[in-house]
Amino acid sequence: MKLLWQIGKADNDTAEFALGRGGYKEFGRDGFFIVGRSDPKRDWPYAHPGPADFWAGGRAHTFTVFFGLRKAGGRGRLVVDLVDTHGLRPPTLRIEVNGRAFEHRVPRGASDASILGKPSVGREHRFSIALPDGVLKEGLNEIAITNVGLSWVLYDWLGLEIDGSAELAAPEGALLRSARLVPWLSRKDGKLSQPLEVTLFCLGPSKGLTLHATGMAARKLDLAPGVSSIELRLPRAEAARAVTVELRRAGKTLAKRRFVQKPAAERRPVDYVDCLLGTS
Repeated sequence: MKLLWQIGKADNDTAEFALGRGGYKEFGRDGFFIVGRSDPKRDWPYAHPGPADFWAGGRAHTFTVFFGLRKAGGRGRLVVDLVDTHGLRPPTLRIEVNGRAFEHRVPRGASDASILGKPSVGREHRFSIALPDGVLKEGLNEIAITNVGLSWVLYDWLGLEIDGSAELAAPEGALLRSARLVPWLSRKDGKLSQPLEVTLFCLGPSKGLTLHATGMAARKLDLAPGVSSIELRLPRAEAARAVTVELRRAGKTLAKRRFVQKPAAERRPVDYVDCLLGTS
């Protein structure tokens, strides 16, 4: 396999990353990296915190990589090399590649000395995720690494290897990142409907982009670069029905999500509060 792109250097050090070697307490935003445009020293923190790390808000954090491909096809492999992991609470990492999910539980690391500024005392852990043919696609691709629990890992480098004719291309295009159906009905313009929250990501021009959902007219999109949130209003479901959401450009489907819409009740305000709710 050939290495297509790499973030960081294979040197068992964290100095080339944002906040490295020991500035974890200044953590303020998740890693967000566009291959060919971003800089690891600015855009990819050396420490990836988890829900047990209260210095980073005590929640799951997702680091994301975007890259463009031409002539996509063939197998791939995501390689992740860690300088160290938490010595007592090593986390589970969920890796999503264009929506295909994988999980990896990392082993216990050495000590807190590595995150405090001494990466040389860390316990290295390298792993790879095999990507079957069809996971990588022509155009814009997304890799999301989420620390779902427990504590931190420290990066040495990560990269994508491919076995095929795929080549790097300008990172341009649009992605349908998520579609979430709100579990209740509400009124808009006097009509009862069910909100569908759609999250999109766009790099480059959005000309020709349309969003489609079962039972609704197509919606033309004019997206600014970056992440956009759009609300669609689905007709009320009298019985369970299949719904498909599609992102298209000039009639070509770029991405789709499928789910089942079930009958739901209208959300109504109340004039009281149950002060005992949740107590024992």
